[in-house]
Amino acid sequence: MTGGGPVDWVKIYGGGQGDGGKGGDTSTPRAQQAETSGDAAAREMNDAALPEAVERKEGKAEPAPEVGAEKKAEEGKSQDDGSVDLVALREVLVPSEIPDISFDDIKGQDDAVALIKVLDEQLKHPEIYKRWGASIPRGVLLEGPPGTGKTMLATAIAKSANFAFLTASCADVSNKFYGQTEKLADAIFEVAAREAANHPSGHAILFLDEVEALLRSRDKDSHEASEKVLSIVLQRMDGLKATGNVTVIAATNRKDKLDAAFLSRMNLIIPVELPDPSGVSAILESRFRKRERDNETTILSDDIDFDLLGERLHGLSGRNLEDLANEVGTAKGSLEVAQLHLPEEERQEVGPVTAEDIMRVVVESGKYQDILGEVQIAKIREEFDLWAVEDDGPEREDQESES
Repeated sequence: MTGGGPVDWVKIYGGGQGDGGKGGDTSTPRAQQAETSGDAAAREMNDAALPEAVERKEGKAEPAPEVGAEKKAEEGKSQDDGSVDLVALREVLVPSEIPDISFDDIKGQDDAVALIKVLDEQLKHPEIYKRWGASIPRGVLLEGPPGTGKTMLATAIAKSANFAFLTASCADVSNKFYGQTEKLADAIFEVAAREAANHPSGHAILFLDEVEALLRSRDKDSHEASEKVLSIVLQRMDGLKATGNVTVIAATNRKDKLDAAFLSRMNLIIPVELPDPSGVSAILESRFRKRERDNETTILSDDIDFDLLGERLHGLSGRNLEDLANEVGTAKGSLEVAQLHLPEEERQEVGPVTAEDIMRVVVESGKYQDILGEVQIAKIREEFDLWAVEDDGPEREDQESES
């Protein structure tokens, strides 16, 4: 979250319906554990917001339970007291400063970027579009395979518009114990609305990641709790449309699993597909160039044909290509470190990254073989002469002897 100061978590949720602050009691062992463990975002939220709120409620919180009593109560508890588990809320709602990502950083998704840029202008200048009779989307669905840049698109628009930005993991919300999932779903939207009100822009973007985990289509086997969660989200979506200060951007790789009523609230659906060969080329080169800029050095050979690499690596996602660039850097770094263990007179300089270096990582990693397939990997081996010793069959040995 950016701007507006920290969210007053205990003031919003700790008291429930006059429960004396049970939901925000930091004296419990569970809350104390959250103060000293968990991911960086959770600790940051604890440090920034929770202590101040607890101080304001000092004297109202219930005393800590006896040793061992909380664990026993936790096992059979469904949180029916109207409060929201702050530890759980921290786990599923990630507030942070928006990363420095622009639309220019998103390669290989030209169509999706073009659509998201239009949305960006609509959110920044709603009065102009409304004057021409255009409605402003309050629900946006980014649909596509994992690792294609959906999170980057949501982050880039929040950065461009300078809005508050919150990310909620729907998979984590759906995994909470009975009774808590509904409260968390409601709390997430409440926090987003309050962040929008407190932010200088008066607007917030709520990014729902893996939304299919929480809002699956209803059928005869649907659980009552799932129905309640869906009802809460739909009501909240309708309320946000009325206020117009929160835009929900949801991401999924299984649109077919989403509830029809939720899909009807998505005014804009943007496909985010795997990049085509030119997109693969642009993404891979951008990943290496970024490393050069960040480290103020040159690591790429001048003769790398990224267009050729894009053709051969078609099928990889943006996340796959980021991983590939990192693995290539790791391999080159290991070669340089190995030189340090040799006598100085035997050391050799490690050359820049070549196309062969990149493809060697591809053919040696089972991850990329699974994606590209054995036939494509075999073609890459042949084209870049990357046959390992164990791959030298009789036919190849005959070819070498003839030459």
